[in-house]
Amino acid sequence: MADLVLVRPSDTKPIPMNRTYLLRLCSLFLSLVAATAFGGAQPRMHEALDALHQAKTSANPVADLQAASLALRHGSHNKAGYRAEAIPIVERAIAELNAGERIAADKSIDAAISKVEKAVGAGVH
Repeated sequence: MADLVLVRPSDTKPIPMNRTYLLRLCSLFLSLVAATAFGGAQPRMHEALDALHQAKTSANPVADLQAASLALRHGSHNKAGYRAEAIPIVERAIAELNAGERIAADKSIDAAISKVEKAVGAGVH
C-alpha cells in the first residue's frame, strides 16, 4: 500500500504523512465537527474525547486514558448519564492495558468514545 504524501504547490518534494499523524489529524477534525454540530461549551467532554482518540495510537495510551478519566470526572452536568457510563469503561481499558490485553483495551476505548460522543450530543442536560 502506498504511503500518503502532501505536495507543496511551490515545491515538488513530497512530505510523507505517516498513518499516526493522519489518524490524529482526523480525530481532531472530528472533534471540532462534533463541537460545532452539537453546540455548547463542553470543554471537559472534548478533552476526554481527544484523549480517547489519542489513546488509540499513542505510545503511552495509559496516560491518555488517565487524562480522559480525569476530564470525565471533572465534567459538569449529567449528559443523560453517558458521562457516568463512560468513566468505568475508561478505567476498564486502563486495567486491560496494564494486563497486556491491547485488543480488549481497544474495544473498551471504542466503547468509551461512543459514550462520550453521545454525552456531547446530549448537551448540558
